[in-house]
Amino acid sequence: MDVVGLSKNGIENVVANLGTSLTDKQILTLNQFFDDIIICFDGDESGYKAALRAPDHAWLRPTKFIQVMESGLDKLSDIFEKVAIETKDEIPKEIMDKYKKAPFRAPLIIIVVSSYKHHPKVPNIEQKLSSAAAAQNILLAADDLGYGAIWRTGIFAFNENINKYLNLSDDDTVIGYLYIGTKEGKQKNIPNLDIKDFVSNI
Repeated sequence: MDVVGLSKNGIENVVANLGTSLTDKQILTLNQFFDDIIICFDGDESGYKAALRAPDHAWLRPTKFIQVMESGLDKLSDIFEKVAIETKDEIPKEIMDKYKKAPFRAPLIIIVVSSYKHHPKVPNIEQKLSSAAAAQNILLAADDLGYGAIWRTGIFAFNENINKYLNLSDDDTVIGYLYIGTKEGKQKNIPNLDIKDFVSNI
C-alpha cells in the first residue's frame, strides 16, 4: 500500500510504519489523533521472493509453501490431532492438547515442503538442503520486516502420515513449520559463540 499514492489521490492523513510490523504502541498513538482508523496490509511477497533465491542446484525448484492462517489454523489443528493418533500408540491428554493448540501460537504458519525432483546429479538430500535454505531466507526476511519468526519441527515434520491431509505426494516431505507474527514478551538470549570453535583451516 503506497501512502504517497493515496495522498496524491485525495486520501489524507495516511501513515506508514516503515517496514515494521504494527505494534500496540503505534495503534494507541493513532487513537490519540483519530476516531476512525483504517488499517491496510498489502500482500508482502518479499519473504517468498527471498526463499526463491536460495541455492538451487540445476534450478529444480524443489520447495513448496503452504500458507496457513485464520480458519486454516483450525484445520491444521485437526490435522495435527489425526496425524498424532496415526503416529503414536498412546498419547496422554495433556500432550494431545498441546498438539492441537500448536497452530494457534502465531497468526501465520508457513509449511515448508521439499518436493523431490528426480535428477541424476542432484540427490534428495541436496534438494532438502535447498529447501532448508529457502526456509532460512524467509526467517531472515521476516526478521528484517520486524516480525517474530521461529522454525518448528517435532512429530509433524518428516512424517509421511501428514502428506494425505495436505494433498502432498510420496515425493514430498514437510521439513518444518515457520511460525510468524508480532514479537511479544521476553526475547530469548542467544549465546555469543566463539567462531574459533567452529572454523578451521586446511
